[in-house]
Amino acid sequence: MNMNSAEEKIRLFFEESGQRVRFKKRDTFLYAGDTPQGVNYVFKGYARLYTVASDGKELTLVIYQPGEVFPVVWAVKGVPSIYYFESITDLEIFRVPREEFVTFINEDVDVFHEFTRGITSRFQITLKRMEYLTFGNSHAKIASVLMIFAEQYGVREKGTMVIRIPLTHRDIAALVGLTRETVSLEVKKLEKKGYVVKQKGLYVVKDYAGLREESLLEN
Repeated sequence: MNMNSAEEKIRLFFEESGQRVRFKKRDTFLYAGDTPQGVNYVFKGYARLYTVASDGKELTLVIYQPGEVFPVVWAVKGVPSIYYFESITDLEIFRVPREEFVTFINEDVDVFHEFTRGITSRFQITLKRMEYLTFGNSHAKIASVLMIFAEQYGVREKGTMVIRIPLTHRDIAALVGLTRETVSLEVKKLEKKGYVVKQKGLYVVKDYAGLREESLLEN
């Protein structure tokens, strides 16, 4: 992962000052209303922030990847999170006390700008995805979220785009507000058309233009 100087400062701060903490895959390690034990920096793996409706349905709002910091609201305002946090994969983080983190970002304008840039970027991605919860049919919603994830988390390999997060049908369902059964059916349609394929647990976008046509994204 290529880093700018501010990103490197943030990484070094957490690695040198923080406590290394590991979680196994699918471990809900912070519950709604709990006070976090510190501010976390993702070193390896992926985590998600999600909410749970009264009927038990989950909706994923944010996915954190290596180099990102959470929980943001508590880090900035000291207010306990109203969301849940779960490791999507085996997860390794560095954790520092909130007071130390606040002092750190306030003492370096480049670090502060990098931190706020990350917040803004995730907010824009979340807003874009929330649009697709309202507009379009199930097929278009799933194509759209795969496109977004290819753009945000993908790496190019031999003319394809590999989404680095090992998404399951459950994960996709929680991203777009559908059932796993619906997701399974719609993903099979995309696979049958040759737009995507799953290899070694990762979705690979084979036909970028074709998948975009199926999505709600503007051409």
